[in-house]
Amino acid sequence: MRRQPTEELRLGCFPAPNSRGGCQTFVNDGKMTLAGQRRSTVAQLIMDIGAANQLQDDVVDLMLTNKFTH
Repeated sequence: MRRQPTEELRLGCFPAPNSRGGCQTFVNDGKMTLAGQRRSTVAQLIMDIGAANQLQDDVVDLMLTNKFTH
């Protein structure tokens, strides 16, 4: 397994399938990104179709904890 450069590890940047040679950042500045919360393909779909409701705190809490908190 290839070790990633320190900067990539700090950002949580990992090669992702179907990312056209780029990488997906799953953690940035100590916080999980949308790709980290869902998956890179789901995160891209949410952004492509503009599903802003999927970014609301109650939905994020539900996805991360499997508990409805609001």
